[in-house]
Amino acid sequence: MTQMQGQNGRQSENRKKADGKAIILFLSYWVMLGLSIFLIISIVKIQFSYRTNPDLERRILPVPQQDKIAAVRGDILAEDGRVLATSTPLYDIHMDCTVCKKQFAGKPDEEKKWRESALELSEGYSRILGIHSANEWYNMIIKGRDNNNGWLQIAKGIDHKTLLDLKKLPLFRNRKNYGGCIVTEVEHRLYPFGSLARRTIGYVKNNSDTEGARQIGIEGSFNDLLKGEDGYEWIRSTDGGKIRDCDSTWAEAKDGFDIRTTIDIDIQDVADNALRKVLGSNRTIDGACAVVMEVKTGAIKAMVNLKGNSADTTGSSWNETYNYAIQRGEVTGSIFKAATLMAALEEGSIHLSDSVKTYGGIWPHAGKVEKDEYVPPHKYPSGYISIAEAFAISSNIIFRCLAYDTFNDRPGDYLKYLDRFHLTEPFEFEISGMTGPYIPRPDEKGRYWSATDLASLAIGYSIKETPLQMLAFYNSIANGGKMMKPYIIQSIEKDGRVKERFKPQVLEDKVCSRATADTLKKALRGVVTYQNAAGEYKGTGKSLRNSLTEIAGKTGTGRIFFKDANGKMSGNDGKIHQHIGSFVGFFPYENPQYSVIAVVYSKPSGQNFYGGTYGGPVVREIADRMCALGMVDPK
Repeated sequence: MTQMQGQNGRQSENRKKADGKAIILFLSYWVMLGLSIFLIISIVKIQFSYRTNPDLERRILPVPQQDKIAAVRGDILAEDGRVLATSTPLYDIHMDCTVCKKQFAGKPDEEKKWRESALELSEGYSRILGIHSANEWYNMIIKGRDNNNGWLQIAKGIDHKTLLDLKKLPLFRNRKNYGGCIVTEVEHRLYPFGSLARRTIGYVKNNSDTEGARQIGIEGSFNDLLKGEDGYEWIRSTDGGKIRDCDSTWAEAKDGFDIRTTIDIDIQDVADNALRKVLGSNRTIDGACAVVMEVKTGAIKAMVNLKGNSADTTGSSWNETYNYAIQRGEVTGSIFKAATLMAALEEGSIHLSDSVKTYGGIWPHAGKVEKDEYVPPHKYPSGYISIAEAFAISSNIIFRCLAYDTFNDRPGDYLKYLDRFHLTEPFEFEISGMTGPYIPRPDEKGRYWSATDLASLAIGYSIKETPLQMLAFYNSIANGGKMMKPYIIQSIEKDGRVKERFKPQVLEDKVCSRATADTLKKALRGVVTYQNAAGEYKGTGKSLRNSLTEIAGKTGTGRIFFKDANGKMSGNDGKIHQHIGSFVGFFPYENPQYSVIAVVYSKPSGQNFYGGTYGGPVVREIADRMCALGMVDPK
């Protein structure tokens, strides 16, 4: 009995213990469930509604900063793909000389160690950069440290290889907050062919589209396409450096398009050397230009613009700083006679073989005596000569007569011909800044049309034309009367694929008949080959007659009126003159492949100046070099 009671007691005690454990487990379950529910609610609350104290957040977390992702500027290419302009990263190096200065206060051993590293750094700077001695570098760094200089310039515009060499030096290889070395990447525009076509290629100030920035040449005209579109990202600073803040928005940069030009860099080199050779060290010349164009298409193969450096007393420094070819409109002189001759031929009133009176170089016209400025009366042919001869010797008197006799009672008809020849209005050109022509008209407001205006127009005075405008006209003669629009951009490309291609455009299908064009070609060849009855070469372009290929063209000499030191108009007093000398033509004569113009501008001086002396030799040098190098078939 007693034994059974003992067993019952133990069972009751065990049940109590089991019940206690169940209660504990039950309570634990509800406590854990409550905690879980609390945690879930807290997480949801934190995720969707909790906001930390902004002041506390700013104190604890680094503030993200927006960083620009720079787009890579597109390349400018020659017609064969060789790079004329490209972008490459260069690096500016500065040094914060104040790093750890406060931390090392009272710690002379640490400061001494830093300065010893600075001495080793100075030795490396001297060896790698090649400027200053190690002692000079060290003195600059220590002076900067003593004067709390946080931006000491070390190097500017170094390449990536030099940067890697510098990063191996003491302090430079340490963290910035200990070594103090600061690297800034900058975009640098590289021109592999140096000064060749430099003004035509152009530039954009700082290569960024900022207000007031000058935009020049192809770089400026196509800046929106070349520069691309910058991206951005948000950056956080961490102990390991700066990283992208992935919780913020960002946008990738869109690199710029490439621009392929029509420029043949080999022809550009030939034209550049030819112009420099003729200019030499002549200090009476202000500047010059030469343009080579493909006859059938109007594609510009070379455009050279050289301006004298006023600071150079030797006169031998010529730089591409001004685009004469498209920007400088001036009197043309005798190269305009081809337009007068074309108009008269189209009228059907003359032939090259017609005899005209020379008036001995002096012709009474409109109540006053007109003289031929460049041919003295005693050297002028007497009696009669043909129009072809008059063109070859560039007679001002005879071409004044020709225009006066043909169009005096109807000058508007003459101007209509000039309209058709595209000599009165500018044409669109890819490079901005082209100067439009100026031709006076009888109905021009505020200007009196006199009887001498027509005679003046006929020989290239009282007008303003750019070299490119005149080249387009002469190119139409070489092309059988079809005028092509000059162009210099071949295509716009991205990643090697053409996005837009520019094709040759016809400005005027027939500026004149084929017969007139052929007659003018013959007359232009006569400028080079004309011989008088005595067998003497008398054409103004006679210096080109022994070229490796047959050249046809016209010389031109124009007198430019200018303001003297007192602000008075000068240039016609017989003492000090300023001239423009040119030659424009094409080659080979029988089957023209290229048209070319060379224009030279003088400074005011008392020296004689002629297109045949300066412009002609440039064109001959270009033609000869192109033939010698196999760029053109001489026949």
